[in-house]
Amino acid sequence: MSVPALRTYRNIRRGIELGFIDGYPLVYDGTEPVAIDAQAGKGKLTRFLGVNLVSPRTDHLTKIITDPKDGELAWVSWVTLKRQGYRVLFINAGNLHGYPSESYNINTRLLETAANPVLRGIVGEAAYDAASFLVPQEPDSKNRWVSQGVRSFFTLYNKVTALYPSERWSCSPGGLWDFWGRPRDEIADDLLLWASDRRMQDEAGMCRLVAGLTASPDQWNAYASLIIERLQGFQPGMSARELTSRNTFDPADMKRERTALFIIGSARSETSRTFVGAMTAAVIERFADAQGPLRALVVGEEWGQLYVSNFYEILTLYRQGGINFLGVFQNAAAQIETRYGRESARIWKKAVAHTLYRGLPDHDTLKEIEHRSGKASVMVRGFNVNSNQVNGSGDNLVEQPRALLQVEDIRRATSGHFSLLDARDSGFYVVHNPDFWLRPEMNGLLRSVRQLNQKDIDKPPSN
Repeated sequence: MSVPALRTYRNIRRGIELGFIDGYPLVYDGTEPVAIDAQAGKGKLTRFLGVNLVSPRTDHLTKIITDPKDGELAWVSWVTLKRQGYRVLFINAGNLHGYPSESYNINTRLLETAANPVLRGIVGEAAYDAASFLVPQEPDSKNRWVSQGVRSFFTLYNKVTALYPSERWSCSPGGLWDFWGRPRDEIADDLLLWASDRRMQDEAGMCRLVAGLTASPDQWNAYASLIIERLQGFQPGMSARELTSRNTFDPADMKRERTALFIIGSARSETSRTFVGAMTAAVIERFADAQGPLRALVVGEEWGQLYVSNFYEILTLYRQGGINFLGVFQNAAAQIETRYGRESARIWKKAVAHTLYRGLPDHDTLKEIEHRSGKASVMVRGFNVNSNQVNGSGDNLVEQPRALLQVEDIRRATSGHFSLLDARDSGFYVVHNPDFWLRPEMNGLLRSVRQLNQKDIDKPPSN
């Protein structure tokens, strides 16, 4: 199949390129989420993700890119984005590939809210939002008391340190570790000290309540295990602590200046994924609340392995705030349900406009595709218990589900250079997704990931 080059079009249609049908591009220019669902090694980067990162079809958008696979997306695309006029920034706690890193305190909105006396009444809400960046809500209601308790602890600390700044306790993730990463008796002493401070009478009750919880060793051990897991990357001397202690840029500016921000993490580190998820949530929140003409394409690489606390808002409210979401999953429904709960998985199925499948999906997804692919009217005749036709029963035309896509059809549609497109409002289509090096108009726009280990060929950008 010949694929027309983009440069042959006078007026390129803006939007996310889903593939080609009969040699013509299929482009989605709406604001609803788009996803590619495929297992590892199915060409998500070379056939779809990389193309949309550097395509002229998306160069009108600011780009927020989660890059938790050792900076793979940054490696293949930052040079082209720089040439397209983007301001290229990195948040790179692991110093991967030597890319320079920006810093951003995820409590910035909280600090600005606390500094405005008029907004004193909503400081607690901002403190809770900042705490939620770091602590995932357990989908299982039986175990939710642990995560909810830790969120409440972090909210209390965030609120106190934002309203009453001190040199000892900073309003940052590093400050959270300094306070909560200690023996429970030391924590209780400081909480009771805060409760006795006349300035903190509004917070005194919560301080005493949390101090009382430290009296139960078993209960506190459950809290402490989650605290250590989520904050261990912010201990003294850790790069994530340094990158969240101050601001060297403001994500709000990305709504007025085309920017490509790569939030880079290590594929082998759970701590790194915690950092990437928290930073992504904070940056997206800041961008959505800002004023400006630009929208952002949020490229969610391996999103199912991250916890991004405002994922629900990304699917709903933040679309009005300028957020377009392009997600990459390895079984989206199951990963979203595991991370965010059954309700979020249900909303995802309703919200996502287009899903590309590469490779045979899992069993549950296969059954759903078969069920949704169509219904047909079939002739059904009545039979008695002896399997003899009932005289006079007549023929009934009834609506019965009959799958129009079988497993063999789906396997063929998701192999080779093809993908199965699930268009929520239109049905299923087989689209052509060639590798980027087979497309003349993509020549020189993306680098091969095979060169990742050749450190000497890359020069970090300077802004």
